[in-house]
Amino acid sequence: MIRSCFAGLSEDVIDLMMKSWQNSTMGQYKSAIRSWLVFCAAEKANPARPHVTPVLEFLAAKHKQDKSYSSINTARSALSGFVTLSDGSSINDNKLISRLMKGIFTANPPKLRYNPA
Repeated sequence: MIRSCFAGLSEDVIDLMMKSWQNSTMGQYKSAIRSWLVFCAAEKANPARPHVTPVLEFLAAKHKQDKSYSSINTARSALSGFVTLSDGSSINDNKLISRLMKGIFTANPPKLRYNPA
């Protein structure tokens, strides 16, 4: 699945990069990555080196689907592990993505896990 984003790299390099994530992390990211690849195929966007616009639209679509802030932030984190924006910058350093995530947080703040007594 994610290997398709590393076209041109040797299997040895891909295997080592994949080992940088724990199994539990990969399990948490799997759904978001699959969703991203489907989104990119539909939008004809490069999943490994997109312009910032598809990333913004992907995250906004997650919000529109009523996903929690935590779920959307997990998707952003998953993408940041293998996506480099077309301008060479990272998802974590992009001001538009940061602004969108702040807007999503404000519109749908995380709910308290436990009800304080």
